[in-house]
Amino acid sequence: MSSESTQPQGEIEVSDAAAEIERLKRRIASRERQHSVVAKMGELALSGAEPEFLIERAVSEVARVLDADLCKVLRCEPDGKSLLMIAGVGWNEGLVGSARVPADRGSQAGYTLESRTPVIVECLEEEVRFQGPDLLIDHGVVSGISCVIESGESHFGVLGVHTRRYRRFTSDDANFLVSVANMLSAALQARTARETIFNREQQFRTMANSIPQLAWMADQTGYIFWYNDRWYEYTGTTPEEMKGWGWRSVHRQDLVDEITLKFKSHIEAGEEWEDTFPLRSASGEFRWFLSRAKPIRDEKGRIVRWFGTNTDVNEQLEYEQALRESEEKLRIALESNRCGYFEYEIATGDLEWDQLLFDIWGVRDGELPTLELFYDGLHPDDREETREAIGRSFDPESGGRYHTIYRVANRINGEMRWIEASGQVFFDSGEPVKMIGMVTDITEKKLAEKAKDLLSSIVESSNDAIVSKDLESRIVSWNKGAEKIFGYTAEEAVGRRITLIIPDDRLEEEEEILRNLKAGRKIEHFETVRRTKDGRLIDISVTISPVRDSQGRITGASKVARDITEKKRLEETLQRAVAELKEADAKKNEFLAILGHELRNPLSALRGSVDIIDRGFGRPEDVAKIMQSSIETMSKLLDDLLDLSRVSQNRIVLDPKRVDLEEVLQAAAAAARSRYEDKRQNVLTAIAGPLIVRGDSTRLEQIFSNLLSNACRYTGEEKDIVVRALAKDGEVVVSVRDEGIGMDKAALEKIFDPFYQVKPDGHAVTGLGIGLALTKNLVELHGGRIEAFSDGPGKGSKFEVSLPALPAGEEAFVEPAAEPEIEIPPGMNVVLVEDNAEILTTSAMLLEGLGCKVATAATAAEGLRLIRELKPDAALVDLGLPDRSGYEIAETLRSEDYPNLLVAVSGYSHEEARDRSKEAGFDFHLAKPARTSEIAKILAAAGG
Repeated sequence: MSSESTQPQGEIEVSDAAAEIERLKRRIASRERQHSVVAKMGELALSGAEPEFLIERAVSEVARVLDADLCKVLRCEPDGKSLLMIAGVGWNEGLVGSARVPADRGSQAGYTLESRTPVIVECLEEEVRFQGPDLLIDHGVVSGISCVIESGESHFGVLGVHTRRYRRFTSDDANFLVSVANMLSAALQARTARETIFNREQQFRTMANSIPQLAWMADQTGYIFWYNDRWYEYTGTTPEEMKGWGWRSVHRQDLVDEITLKFKSHIEAGEEWEDTFPLRSASGEFRWFLSRAKPIRDEKGRIVRWFGTNTDVNEQLEYEQALRESEEKLRIALESNRCGYFEYEIATGDLEWDQLLFDIWGVRDGELPTLELFYDGLHPDDREETREAIGRSFDPESGGRYHTIYRVANRINGEMRWIEASGQVFFDSGEPVKMIGMVTDITEKKLAEKAKDLLSSIVESSNDAIVSKDLESRIVSWNKGAEKIFGYTAEEAVGRRITLIIPDDRLEEEEEILRNLKAGRKIEHFETVRRTKDGRLIDISVTISPVRDSQGRITGASKVARDITEKKRLEETLQRAVAELKEADAKKNEFLAILGHELRNPLSALRGSVDIIDRGFGRPEDVAKIMQSSIETMSKLLDDLLDLSRVSQNRIVLDPKRVDLEEVLQAAAAAARSRYEDKRQNVLTAIAGPLIVRGDSTRLEQIFSNLLSNACRYTGEEKDIVVRALAKDGEVVVSVRDEGIGMDKAALEKIFDPFYQVKPDGHAVTGLGIGLALTKNLVELHGGRIEAFSDGPGKGSKFEVSLPALPAGEEAFVEPAAEPEIEIPPGMNVVLVEDNAEILTTSAMLLEGLGCKVATAATAAEGLRLIRELKPDAALVDLGLPDRSGYEIAETLRSEDYPNLLVAVSGYSHEEARDRSKEAGFDFHLAKPARTSEIAKILAAAGG
């Protein structure tokens, strides 16, 4: 049975099929519009558009594509209790930028924040999961979708779309909304990464100017366009001089061409460069440096610049040590944050990638992305962790969120990139069906983090104090070097003001530093003083550089300080030593001039005496006296010099006995008589005896003879010289007062220094300036002291000697026995060996006058021949012969068992010379000029 009004079954099926086709067309068209929006948003993000612009664009595009009445972006407020509408379309005027909704589960936005999937509302009035809020109710909202906008590890806010009419939003609509939210999330994270990279580069430049190495950067051709401050400080050059290849001027010219060739070859090959060579400092000194440079490449692997450092390895090379400081591995992060979009059909394994992912993985034209290709591109150490992250997102309990970081090796060029991936899994009846997400290339961020870690390592390992502070002078960072130099730990210093280490009298320095910093001026290293924890004041050299944020604003300062206390001490010591050397050199020159003058006077007398004898003038006995006086004067000069040398080496040996100082003073006055009689001076004595001391009578007479001679020299004619002596408080005190030129305070302080002399106005200086220095040392060897007094120039001087007194009854005085008359056996054979013709002639004449038979030789060879042939009773041998030394003659004769007397004659009389003579085999050592009486005494003893 049938009815005409009944539609045939076939027609119904055709109608349903047509409706389904029409629905599919609308869905395809809708998805194309959605994909188009996602693609446009991606292009904007890749072009570097700011997130705020993308958010404004997103609400407009989402509302348009989803045919919605209202769309908004809510941002989470810092208090966590509300969300602020920062962008929207369709809302009442004045709400965007001011409207807030609760962030708890009572609102759709708050519920969305806690939900792990997009929240779809079909009918707000019938909704049981949450209420309103009032904002939606007031605008007559019926249906809508909302999802979370992420920002790294936290929520940024919520993206929502609403209609005032009933609307059943589909899973495609929800996926589209999530894709847009992910795009906004990626843009927000990209800006954070860019700001991080900018801050890292600012820190890099600040720290590069603080590290001790010389650093530089060049373009891809090797043209150097930047040096750090250390380069200019070391080389003393200017940026203008160093442009491009100007660095060649500070190299050694015999090496620079070879270095340049090697450098250019590495630049052209794109290879890391390393070499060791000397560089000239600002002072002209060459020091060896280890130079290293690394290329910096862009995202396509092209070299865009080079970064290099020069490390001072001079000390290591000098001591042949193979130490090398670590190469600086700082790299400048590029301001590029790339994002990519993907879809993963879980059931079929199909992947949909945009072009960025193809480029990162190195997928060739015509290839399709697969799950196997995805995993193959991952670094082996990251594959398992990535599988686990994806697996966790497939669990509905996880909310379908996917987030991980891994490394990808490009299949074509092998370049390794760091990737941060995030996405959302969608479920159907609890089963995962699709994942939609974004990947962000964070390679530059990772490199920046690595550079930060390296910079931190450099800072912490530096021996210099590296400190940062804010503009209020509060300490922000404090490295190990600062702990070592100033004594405060980081815990004690951070948060306190930098005045912690500034002495009170230098606080104004900090005010000046802050003024310069706020003006953006770098403070070149200067030397100042700082206070340590234990209160010590130390000298430091400090460099201070301003630190800026990503907007270029100055936020603080970085300070590098080096303890130069020891350096300053050494500089001061060196300056004192140089001054002392200059003074000593001046004294030496003055002494040599005086010595020449003093020696020429007796030499002139001797020359005149010789001329008188030669011409037959005058009486021989008068000439002999003059010559004897001149010889004694020269001997006295030499004796004083030798005595001063012996005293300085602690080699004077006293022969202490009981001495009546009154007799010593009378002998000293007698020795000076001829000098003061010539000037008609009066020597007055006031001696209150007995004055008994224990000492060497010869040296005591030398002391007072020097004082009387000094008084006579500096006192005018017909003036008095007063000698007083008395026993007082267990001491014998002797003073010598004159009416001479006197001394000022400065002269009194130096009067006992060797070679120092007071220069009388209008008169030449006589003597060597060593008499008083020798006198002081001889007094002190006797356990006494000597002092000088004067009321000033022109008021005379007084020298006072104090010696320990000996009780009158102690150690009876024994009169020495008279020396027997010297008798030399007549006809005694003597060989005289001397290379000086005058001394040879005069000495031979004297020996013959004593009754000796003399044979002479002028060389060592002739002397040895005569001694071996004649076998004389005695041989007098000069030590300084032209062919062999006198020591060798004695050693040779004694090795031949020569038994007779050998006497060394030398201009050297110090202890080492006498010991050397004795070791060579000489029986006696005579110093030139030897007295005839000394020679006669030795020959008489040998003849007896």
